[in-house]
Formats: sequence, structure tokens, C-alpha cells
Amino acid sequence: MKWASAEPQLKNCKAFRSILVTPRTIIDKKAIPHAEHLFFITPFELQSLFDRTRMMLSSVRSVMINENEEEFKEKIMSELVRTDLTPNSILSIFQSKPAQTLKTSSLSFYLFLPHSPLLYILSILLFLLL
Repeated sequence: MKWASAEPQLKNCKAFRSILVTPRTIIDKKAIPHAEHLFFITPFELQSLFDRTRMMLSSVRSVMINENEEEFKEKIMSELVRTDLTPNSILSIFQSKPAQTLKTSSLSFYLFLPHSPLLYILSILLFLLL
């Protein structure tokens, strides 16, 4: 994550996490030492998380007009807790699957792509959540 720490927009970020979105369930044995701070999530799991988030945002948006600012903040917090979408919950979801726990293979392919745009986007999302 050296590239991320060099980004001016991310200079105040306390910690970086790399989350790989992949349908693969096997990692090359040679990749294990490089996967120390790498986590993974399947595309299906990520889609499910996005769907839950979309539904929660729709629910909150439906009451935006009728409530004052303080009631709105309370509604947002209660929806985040109710749907288990607090920043800490989302971080726990992403960190629940370390790449080092994947089954290993001696095949010569790596599980991750180091310059994946999706990794960059997920890193930015996590920065915003922390």
C-alpha cells in the first residue's frame, strides 16, 4: 500500500487495507507471503453488501423531507445499526476473509492484481469510512 500512502488525498488515513474482489478460492503458495495485509470478498458478497446499502439509503432518503436535522441524524444512525452497515461493521465484513486463509495451490497464478482499479476504489471507500 505504499502507493496509497503517497497519495496527498490519503495522507491523514490511519490505516490502509487491500480488499480484493474475486470469485477465486485458491491462492498460489508463492503468493502467501505477499498477501499478509490482503483480504478478499466474492463479487456476490460485495453485490449483496451494495444491495443492503442501497436499500438502507432508500429507507433513509424516504424520511429526509419530513424530519429536522437532529431527527434525521438519529434516523441515519438507527438505520445503520439496524442494517448492520456501520463503518465498523463494513470493515469487519471486509476483514473477515484474509487472503492467507485461502486454499493454496502450486499453480503459477496469483490471486490478486496489484494495480486493479477496483482495489483503488475500495481503498478510497475504506478511507472515507474510517
